Amino acid sequence: LLTNLILSAEADLTNNTRSIDRSLDKHLYFVQKRNVGSSDVWMLPQEHFNSSTDHSLRQAAERAFDAIFPSHSKDQIKFLGNVPFGYYWYRYPKPVAKDLGTLGARLFFFKANLYTDSSIKGPFGERVLSPADEKEFTWSTRAELSKQLPPRYWRTLERIIYPDELVDLEALMQQKKRKISRLSNRLQKLESKIDANASM
Repeated sequence: LLTNLILSAEADLTNNTRSIDRSLDKHLYFVQKRNVGSSDVWMLPQEHFNSSTDHSLRQAAERAFDAIFPSHSKDQIKFLGNVPFGYYWYRYPKPVAKDLGTLGARLFFFKANLYTDSSIKGPFGERVLSPADEKEFTWSTRAELSKQLPPRYWRTLERIIYPDELVDLEALMQQKKRKISRLSNRLQKLESKIDANASM
């Protein structure tokens, strides 16, 4: 017997996407609203690589964490490896490219786990971990990211952010329904043939 246990917290009931105590059976990803060109879009945090001070791309990623959550110690974050898990590139609009003297930018993605403790105030289910830069933010599940992030940006990320579920139950149920529908159609055709032969 298999049972599906859904863990709910106050943040799930109130749809508080700023809370870290939500969707307890899934990973949460920190995203912020950034100004890109003439529009605001949701993206993962990022930091410029400084070739004079950063000895590696990971060091730039660590600086990004320190800038967003300066009150948290380095013990509370664990980077999963020293190399990026993937990258995304995009072209600048022509006026921006001309001003900067470069065609576009490359973003390198690092994975890291943030471990929270009692330093985050508030009752469980309502705790909010806010960034220091005060930009609009959410703690989003993978499914929410697929709707929240720009489509091309998400297509890059979906290959490196694994689903939380080992089995996609909804897709499995749809597949089974299609098979049942096909079998049902075959049975109806067979019954029609049998009835036609019996009437001769």
